[in-house]
Amino acid sequence: MQNLTNESDILLEIKKLNKILKTDFDKRMETYALTSQQARVLQFIAKECSLQKEVHQNDVEKRFDLSKSTVSGIIERLEKKNVIKKSISGFYCVLSPTNKGLDIVENIHKNRDNVISKLLKGFSNDKKIEIKDIISQLINNMEED
Repeated sequence: MQNLTNESDILLEIKKLNKILKTDFDKRMETYALTSQQARVLQFIAKECSLQKEVHQNDVEKRFDLSKSTVSGIIERLEKKNVIKKSISGFYCVLSPTNKGLDIVENIHKNRDNVISKLLKGFSNDKKIEIKDIISQLINNMEED
């Protein structure tokens, strides 16, 4: 690994890692004919349903900070791909994953576990904790007012 000659090199390395991870995730989602955003919404719906929660469109809007029209489009496309279904509960439309959707989420989690193993290969548990702490501190620094 190259030496970081100045602090701006750290930012470049973070950007490079982000790009590698994003490209890998996007490529894996192509297997299921999903965009990365559709995959994240599907995972959210599946997780919430597994916790016995009803999921409505406005839950997706809030969770991902997306407009109603954007979420409507995502939900419509996920329905057409038969990975989620809508049912009526009172005045609300309840979203839930189909069996096909659950299979995709399970495969996404397996792939995620493989990526994590590859990413952290060769690091001791202590180093992994240190990495997590450093990343948390970086996030906290950026979220400060």
